Amino acid sequence: MKLTMLFSVTIGLFLISVCNIEAQQQTSNSKSQRPTQGSTGDINSEAFYGLTNLMLAALKGQTNSVKALLSQGAEVNRKNSTDGLTALMCAAYGGNIETIRLLLTKGANVNVHDTGENTAIDYAAVGGHIEVAKELKAKGATLKKQLQPNANGLDLFLSVATMPIWRLDRALGKKQELAETSGAGSEAVEKFGTNYSGTWKLNVEKSDFGPFGPFPPVKHLTQRIRHENLILQVSIKQNGEQGELSDDLKYIIDGGWHINKMTGQEIESRAKWSGDTLQIRSTVVINGTLFVITDEWALSKDGRVLTVNRHQSAPGARDFKQVFEKQ
Repeated sequence: MKLTMLFSVTIGLFLISVCNIEAQQQTSNSKSQRPTQGSTGDINSEAFYGLTNLMLAALKGQTNSVKALLSQGAEVNRKNSTDGLTALMCAAYGGNIETIRLLLTKGANVNVHDTGENTAIDYAAVGGHIEVAKELKAKGATLKKQLQPNANGLDLFLSVATMPIWRLDRALGKKQELAETSGAGSEAVEKFGTNYSGTWKLNVEKSDFGPFGPFPPVKHLTQRIRHENLILQVSIKQNGEQGELSDDLKYIIDGGWHINKMTGQEIESRAKWSGDTLQIRSTVVINGTLFVITDEWALSKDGRVLTVNRHQSAPGARDFKQVFEKQ
C-alpha cells in the first residue's frame, strides 16, 4: 500500500497527497523502530512526540522517574532521531534544575548540540529559566561565538527557529490555539504597504514544482484571502484528480506558534514579517515523519501577482515556486 502524505501546492501547508518510495521507506523504518505510545519496547525507544521516556520525564521534572530510568539502562546523552534532542535539553527547557543536577552527575554533556546547533543552555534561555542557564554555564556550557550578552549578563541568543519547541510544548500539553486579535499589528501593514486581501488563482504554467511537477496534477486552485492587521484568513478551493478539496486556514502574524487543522491534521505554523515579505514556517508530523516548510510571500509592485517561494527543509531539501494572479 502506498503511503499517503499531505503536501500542499498552496501556501505553506500540506493539502494533497504525495506518494514516494523514500517516504514509504522512512515511515516503514520508523514504525519498525518506534513502539506506539504506551508500548513497553526498548527503554531508549522514541514514542511520545518523538521523545524517549527519559526525555519526557526530564521535560516534566520527574526526577525520581529519571533516576529509575537511568538505573534501568536509559542512555543519558542519547539524541532523538529527528531533532537531536537530549534529556538535558528537555530538562533545561522545562526549567527543572534538580533533574538537571541529577543528569549532570550521571554524565550528561552540557555541550552536546541538536540538529540546529543549539545546546541545553539555549533551551533554558528560550524557556525563560535564567537560573538554569547560569547553572549550565557554571558547569562548562560553551557559548556560540556570535552570541551577545543580554540584560541578565548571559551570552544567550534565542534561535527559536532552529528549535523543535512545538514538540516540547505538545509533550507538555501546551497548545497555542488561534485567537482573535483586533487593532494590533496595523503598523506593519502601514509601514510596508503589504496587504494580501483578494481572490488569487494559481498559474500552474508560471509556477515551478520541481522536476516531477505537482502530484497529483492540479487543474484549478483558488485562494480567497482576508488580511486585516495581524489576522490572515485563507479559504482554499482546489480541483484535481482527487476531486474538489477545500480548507479554511487562519494565521496570526505575531511570530508565535499557532495551530491550524487541514483535512483533520494538526499543523503548527509561525507567521512573521521579514521586511515587506510575509514568512510562514509550518511543521507537521505524518506517520512519524516530520515535515518542515518555510514559505515567503512576495507581492509584485502593482499588487497583481503573489509569488510564494517555498523551501522544504525536512525530510530532505527541496525548493518550489507558486505564482498566483489576482482575479
